[in-house]
Amino acid sequence: MVIYIIKCGIIIGTRRKETLQQIKFLLLNNIKIKNRSDEIGNIDLFYFPENSRKSLISPEFIDKLKKYDVLILSGGYTAYFFLNSSGFISIENKESIMPLVSIGVIHGGILNNKIVILKGGSIGNNDIYLKIIKTLDADTVNSPHE
Repeated sequence: MVIYIIKCGIIIGTRRKETLQQIKFLLLNNIKIKNRSDEIGNIDLFYFPENSRKSLISPEFIDKLKKYDVLILSGGYTAYFFLNSSGFISIENKESIMPLVSIGVIHGGILNNKIVILKGGSIGNNDIYLKIIKTLDADTVNSPHE
């Protein structure tokens, strides 16, 4: 079974200079920062600077993310908090799609079988997120059920 990205959630949790430039680029390309309570769109950005980690790990927020086909997590600290709060057991690594950007499948917890992309926090140019999404649109993502 092959799926195409329909809905993608981007979760960022740092205030590094590079990351803020990447967020600014997304905003300039009409990708808006969403609140936890907003309705989901096709590509949504959730930004949780260090002082708002409690929102990142709330069960309501994690449950909402089940509606996305793919989640992009930026930064090890963000991924650690988020994945542990979801109750995951492991991530099955599928492939590296760019240097220090890999795609995998979450096993266990609320987001079991969800496709996830892990990106190092300060990795990439300003347009890194759009490049990731375009790569996935062009290549498609194999379902973990295949």
